[in-house]
Amino acid sequence: GCIGSKVVRVSLRELPDVRISGDMNVCKDSMATIVASGAMSYAWTHGRQGDKIREKISEETTFEVIGVDSFGCQNLAKYKVLPVDPPTLSYLGNVSECQGEYVHLRAQGATTFEWIYGTDTVYTQNLDFIPERDQYVKLIGTRLNCSSDMNIFVHPLTPPNVLVSGDKIVCPGADATITASGAKSYKWNTNEVNPTITHNPMLTTTFYVTGTDEN
Repeated sequence: GCIGSKVVRVSLRELPDVRISGDMNVCKDSMATIVASGAMSYAWTHGRQGDKIREKISEETTFEVIGVDSFGCQNLAKYKVLPVDPPTLSYLGNVSECQGEYVHLRAQGATTFEWIYGTDTVYTQNLDFIPERDQYVKLIGTRLNCSSDMNIFVHPLTPPNVLVSGDKIVCPGADATITASGAKSYKWNTNEVNPTITHNPMLTTTFYVTGTDEN
């Protein structure tokens, strides 16, 4: 009738803290990358194995993964990925300014923007630069992890070739008539705006004219 006894302690382990991270939004019909963590091995309910998967997203999709730790304990995590339409980009501003002057462009239609012009790249909504020649500027806009782009043609305008002809030498008391050409409108330093002006100079006088074309 001898009796022996033994105490056995059973520890209760916590379930693995299985989590999923990655792309919450992607462009419709593009690939999303999501990664599971917190366990030792992973089995996705749609048949894939491993911690990292890439899947094409055409509609709202919920991914589920079972993570198993080194003791065989398992836990489930879920993650939703939403498809979004690419942003429709547009811009405000004039793409044709006089040569040597700034072009001011403002992007619209997305959340973040990237401008690529020549060898330069800026990450702002507004672009201000002086184009040296005809060129394309690339605008990339991103919203909810989905991007689209557009090319904008920038054309610097050549200033008008303003010429002045007329009387360069006159006798004392005589009128001098001078005429500007090569532009659409004119403004002289005498505040006159006609292409031809007439003056009776009392001494040697210099006249300046600024010509503006139709642009």
